[in-house]
Formats: sequence, structure tokens, C-alpha cells
Amino acid sequence: MLSRSILKKAKSRGADYAFLFMRADGPQLREIAKLVDAGTIRPVVDKVFSLCADARRLGLC
Repeated sequence: MLSRSILKKAKSRGADYAFLFMRADGPQLREIAKLVDAGTIRPVVDKVFSLCADARRLGLC
């Protein structure tokens, strides 16, 4: 499982790692936005991908 190796790396560096799957839910997303705005949780962005670059590769842009 991919997450097992990531968990080991995080643990070796003294960090916590978690992931989850969810579906879009307006009220739930608003609650998450409140937590982010309050600084209770902090999203971490590892990589940013250009959607237009992908679309160009597919001949859509």
C-alpha cells in the first residue's frame, strides 16, 4: 500500500500523516473552510498541476 511507505517516512521525521476520501458536500466544505480560516487545520500543497497543460496534451486547449 502506498500510504504505508509514506507513514514510515512521516514517522521517521516526527510528522503526522493522514488522508481520507470524501465527496463534495457544501455544508461540510464550509465547516472545513472555517477550520482553515481559524488556523485550526493547515492544508499542505506539495505540487500544483496546470490543468491547461494537461488539456493541451489531450488536444482540448
